[in-house]
Amino acid sequence: VPTVAPSDTGATMAVPALGPRGNRRLARRVNRAGLRLHAAGDHYEAARVFASAAQADPANPVSLYNFACALARLGRHERAFEVLEHIAARGCRQCAERITRALEDPDLAPLRARIATLQASAP
Repeated sequence: VPTVAPSDTGATMAVPALGPRGNRRLARRVNRAGLRLHAAGDHYEAARVFASAAQADPANPVSLYNFACALARLGRHERAFEVLEHIAARGCRQCAERITRALEDPDLAPLRARIATLQASAP
């Protein structure tokens, strides 16, 4: 399981896997908290919160996508791309929409060329 370890803390976070439907209501509430942190510039804490939201509802790629955005803002581009690869491999409609959105997302700008290859090879 890929992890992220920000250089300032040494803490690690596992990349949640997409899986069966979980607690959708809890995931949305936690994801909203992550969005507030992300907007405030607290990308490390936002990444932790997005990871929790993704674990609450593993079938929903939105929190996992937001996790990738926070990782990218932390400069963890390789980890962010791994998360996007995981989303793309899932092949669901909402997953494909997230990969398309990633091409324009300012959080993911450093990864645009690589994201385009994901979109081109999507199932």
